Parts: sequence; C-alpha cells; structure tokens
Amino acid sequence: MPRANSRQHGGLRTARQWRSAALVLLATTLSLCPTRAEAQITTDALLDSLQRTSFEYFWNEANPTNGLIRDRTQSWSPCSIASLGFGLSAICIGIDHGWVTHAAGRDRILTALQTLWNGPQGTGASGFIGYQGLYYHWLDMTTGVRTWDSELSTIDTALLFAGIIDAKEYFSTGDPLDDPVVALCDSIYYRANWEFVRNFNPGI
Repeated sequence: MPRANSRQHGGLRTARQWRSAALVLLATTLSLCPTRAEAQITTDALLDSLQRTSFEYFWNEANPTNGLIRDRTQSWSPCSIASLGFGLSAICIGIDHGWVTHAAGRDRILTALQTLWNGPQGTGASGFIGYQGLYYHWLDMTTGVRTWDSELSTIDTALLFAGIIDAKEYFSTGDPLDDPVVALCDSIYYRANWEFVRNFNPGI
C-alpha cells in the first residue's frame, strides 16, 4: 500500500512539474511577443501603405508607350478600360504623395489620353478602339485596339470617364503645360454619344 501511495504522489509531482514548465514556456513566449500597442499600425500609415501599393500596380502594369494599363499582372492580360480609369486617378494620388513627379505623371496620363482620342472608332471585330465615342471593354496592350471579341461597354466606359474627369480636375491648374491634359479630357468626354445606347424605355 505505501508503494501505491508513493507512485500516486510521484505522478502528481510529475504532472505539477509539467504544468509549471508549460506555464514558464508560455510566459517566456508572451514576453517575446510585441505588445498590442507595439503591433498596432496607425490608420494614416495603413492608408498610406494601401495607396502606395495601389499606385505602384497602376504605374508598373502600364505600357508607357501608349498609357494603357493591364487588367491583371499576367503578361498576357489585355487592358481593361475600367482599370485605365482607376489608374488615371491613382496617378493623380501618386503625384500628390510625391511617389512620382508632376511632370512624369502628367506625361503618362497625356499619353493614355492621346491613345484614347486618336484610336480609330468603328464596329469591326478588330482594328478599333471604340465606337460613337464609347470604348470596347478589352484593348490589346500593344496595339491599343479591341481584343477578345469584347463588347462596347457602357459601364466600363463610365469607369474610364470617372478617371478622366478626375484627371481633368487635378490638372486644371492654369499651368500651360497642364492645359493639353484638360483639353483632351474634355474632348474625349464630350465626344461620347450616350444617346446611341439608350433604348428610350422608361428610366433610360
């Protein structure tokens, strides 16, 4: 009987030792972890990081010779005109933050606007950038014309125009070097024939 008690007490001591060792290990681990205050990022720092990485996507995924921006990072991806619209706004934000110079940002936007304004308009399956002042959803990154048998997209044209309006407002500075951006934004915007896509039913 004493031997049984000895084994029982020995087992209890072993269990206590394991628990003590676990608590020591836990305390050591916690002491090495950063505190909540140390691990926290400020709202301004978080927003700055998100804006910077977003800007870098739209800047780095562009073809600098025509200003078009890929829909995604894959090399085979065409330009989405919606992505281009987002990119125009992103470049204005990048200039404000000093991530790109005013001159470099202006030149990139001007290049994209020239591509949009000068690209041929028509209904053919290839060789055209848009029709009636609206734009095809997908454009080839090199040639700048319709690809993937894409539709003449009202929603994506609207998203593109949102970026164009943003660029117009940003570059309305009175600086003669910025004036061509403003002029092209107006030309592209006012050329669009939205009546062409109406069905004249109630609501549209």
